[in-house]
Amino acid sequence: MTGIGTDDLNFARPLRWLRFGGLSLLLATALGATACNGGGGNTDTEDSTDSMTSPSTTDDTGTSDPSEGPGTDSDSDTVGDGDGDGDGDGDGDGDGDGDGDGDGDGDGDGDGDACDPLDPEACADGEKCSAVTDMEVWDSNKCVPVTGNGLHGDACTVEGGPFTGLDDCAANHQCVFADDNGNNGTCIAQCEGPDAENAICTGVAPVCIVANDGVLPLCYDLCDPLAQDCPADALACYGDPSDDAFICFTPDVPDGETGTKGAACEYTNACLDGFFCADGAVVEGCETLGCCTEYCDLSGPDPCSADTEECVPFFDNPAPGNEDIGICAIPA
Repeated sequence: MTGIGTDDLNFARPLRWLRFGGLSLLLATALGATACNGGGGNTDTEDSTDSMTSPSTTDDTGTSDPSEGPGTDSDSDTVGDGDGDGDGDGDGDGDGDGDGDGDGDGDGDGDGDACDPLDPEACADGEKCSAVTDMEVWDSNKCVPVTGNGLHGDACTVEGGPFTGLDDCAANHQCVFADDNGNNGTCIAQCEGPDAENAICTGVAPVCIVANDGVLPLCYDLCDPLAQDCPADALACYGDPSDDAFICFTPDVPDGETGTKGAACEYTNACLDGFFCADGAVVEGCETLGCCTEYCDLSGPDPCSADTEECVPFFDNPAPGNEDIGICAIPA
């Protein structure tokens, strides 16, 4: 039996909350992974050269003041930016980052705690570099206290909601998949450096995915979509026809949908465990762009209940071990 083609199956938008690069099964909305640039803080700097190129300054009457020569200004710091701190950024705090808070990280919050999650020395003793955000997609990193010892796969909670980074996982671990109150999360191990392109996982979870432009380098468990054998009950096994790997992630079923056979879906984990978000054209009765359909075992009896569907291969050219993985779909 031949497959119906990955282009026909591969409707689903990325998984929600995160952004991957590297694995074709992507999270959230943006593609591509790059090394974290100081934890995602603002890296813009202000150009002070304009104030240094004027041959003289002008007083309140609009006339030239001969007492001030080239490269000087009224604040006497000799750099010509007028703030008196000597760093040339014009904000008066002396740190050179232009945000005025004096911490040198450019994010304007005054805490000085931006960090690179792949740098083992990014934070002080007793702290760890965690992904954080004020929205619902992790977009920066900061050093937070290590308050717990949860290891990969352990249950965890996050103080103040799921995105604060203040969790009870051990160092080099992040609590993800938590609910809106920060409860019922799972500790996930972080990848190890030296950088996003060369990050690896050396523990029990072998798949390193550097997500969200370097902010979230985490290790994910491989899984079998037919067995749905993820280590935590709250996780499901998801894959993509263009990549051999299946990973464990949390379902995020939209309001009003069931996440089961025929339910509308617009991203991979909108379906529950055992189901794949396929192009609506290959799912019987689907009236939306995508619908959930069940995984099936090509080596066993055809389990598909819809009259026009049969168990078709998930991959055009499956890797060893993936030969029996199929989904119920309308064949080409």
